[in-house]
Amino acid sequence: MDLDMAIQELRKGSSVVVVKDGEIIARKKGRGISPFLEIIEDGRLKLKAASMADKVIGLAAAHLVLFSGIGAVYADVISERALTLLGKNKLRVVYKELTPNILNRDKNGICPMEDAVAQARSPEDAYCNIKKRLAQLRQG
Repeated sequence: MDLDMAIQELRKGSSVVVVKDGEIIARKKGRGISPFLEIIEDGRLKLKAASMADKVIGLAAAHLVLFSGIGAVYADVISERALTLLGKNKLRVVYKELTPNILNRDKNGICPMEDAVAQARSPEDAYCNIKKRLAQLRQG
């Protein structure tokens, strides 16, 4: 039920929606992984066992899902590596489209966030790598 509610809210124009116990606890608009990262970094939110709907879930977002403790996810588009990672961790995953990779905005290479977590050994490691890469991208 929470996942269905998150999907319905996503359809209304949000980029990412988190629902827990029948209540929308977070909803953000924006590009890339930043809206989800902002939700994670909001210390007031208790994300463990919540349900999340997002437009795109690649490997970087999948690591953040595990890092945050979210228990079920929906994606309009999910990468094969993200689906594998979430499946190995026994999360409920619903998606509309499966793609081999998440591409960068110019569609001429891999997404920089995917590249940042390619060698991550844990969700915590991936979180640190994402933060570093975002800082680099924002600087120049």
